[in-house]
Amino acid sequence: MIGRIIQKTTLKKMWHGNNALGRGIRHLFWSFVRFILSGWLWSIAVRLAAMSEPYKNVGVAFAFTGLGFFFWGLWGLRLALCDFGLRGILNILGASFILILTFNLLTFPEPIPLQYRFLPSLVKSMQQVWNQIYPVGVALAKAPEDFRFAYTGTNASDYLPGFPTPNPKDEQVVVEALPGQPNLSSSLKVGGYAHVTESDGERIDCRLGPGLTFNLSIAFSKNDRLLILDGPKNNTEEGSSWWKLHGPKGEGWCREEFLLPSQ
Repeated sequence: MIGRIIQKTTLKKMWHGNNALGRGIRHLFWSFVRFILSGWLWSIAVRLAAMSEPYKNVGVAFAFTGLGFFFWGLWGLRLALCDFGLRGILNILGASFILILTFNLLTFPEPIPLQYRFLPSLVKSMQQVWNQIYPVGVALAKAPEDFRFAYTGTNASDYLPGFPTPNPKDEQVVVEALPGQPNLSSSLKVGGYAHVTESDGERIDCRLGPGLTFNLSIAFSKNDRLLILDGPKNNTEEGSSWWKLHGPKGEGWCREEFLLPSQ
């Protein structure tokens, strides 16, 4: 009997929280700040770990500091959850999604009645949310392996300063050439460099993931020296292959047919 009362009280407390909205917002804000600092420190740690000693040891120190900020951010999220409660968190997420959906409804490109806009706008809103969540999950999953490879692998002396270390590839993935397109997979390879072909003009638009359904992330010009981080990813639905590239302004996934290997 006492156990049921305690369990019921605990579940009720988790659902309603502490009703401390202002304090919860502060915890949430500082958690995001800590996560940003954690990602920044971790990226520096990976770059330093790819160099020779004593930079490797400094990279380890940055890595542990970044981990500290990451777990500190998780602790802040826990405190925010206690303040908001599950009901408050669901209300915040629901309100945010409704704002995104409303914006897509109002900015729908075709002049059709509102009831016909709802379903495509809903799908687009869900895709936008997924495009924001997916890269974060991939980055978290790959972060430990990135650091391990940077620390134990090559010293990355051939890469441009400030560029991240590419992901390790034990075996190069070979894909067949798509109809009407050159097979560049034998020339383009992870850890190498590429540049934009003349056929695409002065620039190439790249995306958050290997497909046209992902949002645009960055545009590279034909004069940029682009480090190949990952690929090829063959998108069978679109009939194209994609490579993840890093340039002076950031990184993104680009279609193979607009790329040529570079020294």
